[in-house]
Amino acid sequence: MVGIGTPLLNAGRTKLQDVFLSTACIDALQVLNPESIKPTEMVELILKTIHPIEMLRDRKMRNALLDSLNRNSALDLAKYLGITSGDNPYKFITKLKFYKNSDYEQKLFKFFELEWEEYKTADKRDIDVAVADRPLFDHQIAAIVELKRKLDKSRVLLHMPTGSGKTRTVMRVVADRFLDNCDELVIWLAYSGELCEQAIEEFKEAWKYTGNSEIPIYRFFGSHNTDLIKFSKRGLIVAG
Repeated sequence: MVGIGTPLLNAGRTKLQDVFLSTACIDALQVLNPESIKPTEMVELILKTIHPIEMLRDRKMRNALLDSLNRNSALDLAKYLGITSGDNPYKFITKLKFYKNSDYEQKLFKFFELEWEEYKTADKRDIDVAVADRPLFDHQIAAIVELKRKLDKSRVLLHMPTGSGKTRTVMRVVADRFLDNCDELVIWLAYSGELCEQAIEEFKEAWKYTGNSEIPIYRFFGSHNTDLIKFSKRGLIVAG
């Protein structure tokens, strides 16, 4: 039987860095304390940050440990596992499939003086919940439904109290219009640059989750003076 620290110490600096520690981690250690990059200190850090069970259940780390066993220990492990290894035990023990919860895995844990733990997959609920990141309020949803119902038949004036989300409500309708009509051109008018920018941000937010293509947005307010000739058949013109 062998403690897991023994093959780690045998692994050498390069293998420890490539398999168990990232280059960024080594660089950080060197800046903070040059002495910390000694193999013994690296092993100490690895044992503090990676559980031995995790090492043995990760194929890359497990094979690095097995390759770092001395020859007698590798032969002992092969014999303990009940496999014929010949003159090259490393070839056989690294190619062996240690399936989770298998007899081989339990023997491997015992060989490295670890108490075996049954591997359990994470339970998934029969019913899950998808949470809206920025849900609409009930009054906004009601307004959207009514707007979409009437827009195809007549002109519509939406009146909502200050702070109730008029821009957000209408921009959701605008986004839906672009989905339904490939060549839709929408003109948005506001009396200040701040409100114009707010409208653009609300449209981009709505389109980010529901859009299916790129929509050009033309600024025609303040210092912005987009050439009208550049307007395409499809897009959002924000003017003020």
